[in-house]
Amino acid sequence: IGAFEADLAKLEVKLNASTVENFAPIAITFEAVADAADDTCTYEWDFGDGATDTTAESTVTHLYALASNYTARVKLVKGTEEVEDSLALHLVPRIMRVKGGNLNAAVPYDTVYNAASNVAQALEAAIPQCVIEVEPGLVNEKVALRVDKSVTIRGRTGDPSDVVVSGADGGNSYNWYFDLADSKASFESLTLRSLSSHRLARIDVQGGMFSNCVVTGPSYEIAIKNMATNGLVTHCVISNSYLDGIGGGGEAWKGIYIATAKGRISNTLITGCSVSGNDNSAIITARGQVDHCTVVGNDVRRKGGLALQFQPGATAEEVVRDSIFAANTVNGVPALHIKL
Repeated sequence: IGAFEADLAKLEVKLNASTVENFAPIAITFEAVADAADDTCTYEWDFGDGATDTTAESTVTHLYALASNYTARVKLVKGTEEVEDSLALHLVPRIMRVKGGNLNAAVPYDTVYNAASNVAQALEAAIPQCVIEVEPGLVNEKVALRVDKSVTIRGRTGDPSDVVVSGADGGNSYNWYFDLADSKASFESLTLRSLSSHRLARIDVQGGMFSNCVVTGPSYEIAIKNMATNGLVTHCVISNSYLDGIGGGGEAWKGIYIATAKGRISNTLITGCSVSGNDNSAIITARGQVDHCTVVGNDVRRKGGLALQFQPGATAEEVVRDSIFAANTVNGVPALHIKL
C-alpha cells in the first residue's frame, strides 16, 4: 500500500495546447496537467519564440506573431522538485512561396527570399487550407507530387505561361507526376509538363481540380485521368502529349479518361496530342461529362482511332454538351470522331 501511495504523490506534468498546427499569427492557450500539483506550485513557461513567463496558474495564453516551428516548454516547480514537458508547434503562413531553385529556401517559406525551391518542399510543410504560390519561371520537381491535403497550388500571376512546373524525370512509369487526392486540392494557373513518357496528371478517387492549367509533354497511357465523382478539369489546355500505349487492354491509350459518371472536363482545349494504342485507343474516353470543350487537331495512331469514346452505360446526352470535335485523324487520315 505504501508503494502505491508513493506513486500517487509522484510529481509529473503533461503539457497540452489548444492547437499545435495552425496559421500564424495565432494566440495559443497552454495547460499544464499535474495530478500532484497544489497551491505551492509555480509554472515556468518557455514559448520557444524568445518569450517566457512564470505563473501560479496552470494555464497561460501566448500570441505567436510569426510563422515558424517552435518548441513550447513548461517546468512545474514544487518545493525542491522540478518536472517539465514540451510540445512541438508547426505554425505556417496562409500563403507559402515557391521560387524555382532558390538557394535561400527556409521554413516558413513566407517571402520570395526564403521561398521553397520546389513545390514538393512547400507541400511537405503546408497544412490544410494553405495556398502554395509559385513565382514566375521554371520549377524542376525532384519527386512526383501527390497532393493529399486541401491546398491550392497556383501560379502567382494567374497566367499559366508564366510558371512552368516540370515533373520529376525518371522513376517508375506508374507514378503520376501531378496527382490530386483531396476534394479541395487544386492546381491552378500553371503549366504542368513532363520530360519523359510517364503518367502525367490524375484526379484520384478523393477528388480535386485542375483549373486554368496547360498540361503538356509526353505521357504514358494518360494525360489526365479523372477518377473522382467530384473531379473537375476546367479552363485548361492539354497539348502536345504523346500517349504511348505499350500494354494490353484496360485503361490504356486514352488522352483524357473520365472514369466516373460525375467526373467532368469543361471549357478545355485538347490539341496536338497523339495516342498510339490498339483497339481501345481514343483521345477522350468518358463516362462523365464533357462540356464546352474543343477537341481539334489530334491524331490517334494504329487501330481504334477515336476522338471520343463512351464508356459502357454512358449516353451521348449524358456525356457531351456544347463541344466541338474537328480535324482529328487516325494516322493522319480523317476518321470517325465519336463512338456511341
